[in-house]
Amino acid sequence: HANTVDRLATKLPLDARADFTEFAGGLRTTRDRLDQQIQLFGTLAQKTSDTERKLIPVERACAEVVHGFGYLLEHYQMKRVEVDMPDGLKVGPMLEVELFSILVNLVSNAVDADLAGQGKHILIKGLRGEGRTTIRVTDDGLGIRDELREELFQPLTADPDGQLYKGLREKVVDEDLAALGRGSGVGLSIV
Repeated sequence: HANTVDRLATKLPLDARADFTEFAGGLRTTRDRLDQQIQLFGTLAQKTSDTERKLIPVERACAEVVHGFGYLLEHYQMKRVEVDMPDGLKVGPMLEVELFSILVNLVSNAVDADLAGQGKHILIKGLRGEGRTTIRVTDDGLGIRDELREELFQPLTADPDGQLYKGLREKVVDEDLAALGRGSGVGLSIV
């Protein structure tokens, strides 16, 4: 459709072309955003069918998840998602879908916090130690009061401070809010 609009724009007077060209660009942006989301959820769907527990390279999984949020990160000028993993760090044996579910939830929460606040940076850090692997996701966005932190991990608790979704509604367009979703309060308890 974008190419058709571009082609039609060439038949218009110069002063009328800009709106059509801008519209065509918007169509391409929407397609790119949809492609990224389809890729992320396609990856999750594909991994759901895999029932083999195995060791999973964490850095590769992080890269796939971060790519799925690429449009939002770029569109809202978030500086970056930094992935800091020790070489060869793996988790498991576990199902790949379990790791991806964890990462999608944590990265999504960090993106939400950055968008609702003034944040621009997310760090996904892997740590090895004493027979266990830790994956820590931090952001510099909207914070949470210390006394509410334990509550965040209780089932069916979403936005206990009442600031996250209010901030998102103020700063994020409706189409992107639909992509981010409104938390159900189960993600962090599952993580």
